[in-house]
Amino acid sequence: MNPVRAKVNPNRSSKIRVSLLLVILLVLPLFVRSPYLLHVAIITALYIILAAALRLPLITGRFNIGIVAFAAVGAYTSALLALKLGVNVWLALLAGCAVSGMVAFGLGLIILRVSGLYFGMLTMCLLEMLRHYLLWHRELTGGVMGILNIPSPTLWGFDLGADKVPFYYLTMIVTVLSIWFLYRIERSRAGMAFQAIGQSDLLSEHLGIPIARYRLLAFVVSGIFAGLMGGMTAHYLHYTSPEDWTIMQSLTIQIFMVVGGRGSAWGPIVGTTVLMIISETLRGSKEYLPLVYGVILIPVILYYPRGLVGLPHSISQWFARRRQR
Repeated sequence: MNPVRAKVNPNRSSKIRVSLLLVILLVLPLFVRSPYLLHVAIITALYIILAAALRLPLITGRFNIGIVAFAAVGAYTSALLALKLGVNVWLALLAGCAVSGMVAFGLGLIILRVSGLYFGMLTMCLLEMLRHYLLWHRELTGGVMGILNIPSPTLWGFDLGADKVPFYYLTMIVTVLSIWFLYRIERSRAGMAFQAIGQSDLLSEHLGIPIARYRLLAFVVSGIFAGLMGGMTAHYLHYTSPEDWTIMQSLTIQIFMVVGGRGSAWGPIVGTTVLMIISETLRGSKEYLPLVYGVILIPVILYYPRGLVGLPHSISQWFARRRQR
């Protein structure tokens, strides 16, 4: 049975947790004045979008190792339109999402026929091909130097990138809406089809589910939200380059999702937040970060595949068994 399914139920306790989280996000800048901490919160929220987008094709049984390729497409499309052609930043962001979705559609028609490890290897190779294209075409992409001075979005004449707080609220709004949209898809009829396909292609085919169509839909939606994350990142940092979209970064997103719990809609949120906190704690020793991730990831895969989101339930069960003794 495919472990990837939504665990967040619309019950009272879940609504309380969501409401509490939203309140914390709303008041955080009132108590956190440090620009650095707000920067970390913004980057964490953007990574959450990417990790959440990664789950959708995974539900259908396709593990997209090269997910950041679509983020790169969104980043470069939005940056070039806004900087070179003077397109409104909001329209450039939407165009980045659209182009990422179209790229995902075109690639999905071809590579989604492949399954398992071979699919992951294909997506990884496509990411490297894209990176080398970005490096070689210096006239368009800036090569290794990337694109500088990317404008920030404005609202009623106010530059949202002029300070961390406005962009923080923009990022949180985009992240919350993205998570909500992806969750609604996962709980819809299409989401039920995704889960059935992930459990068994043969059974889904006998049930009359168009496997290729739904798998392609999940892949395209994932690409759109990855493009959104890439565009937001480029306009926030005012810069993007091929070195921002590497296999290592893509693997890091996979680790965020798996450690958090790939079988839960909360998994990308919890995993990304916890591991980003660890990453920033060790920012003075970045060379040891892959080792730390490995030390965390291996036990999770071997002994606790439900991830961090399953810890409270397991702890409560342990205490319940202790009381029964």
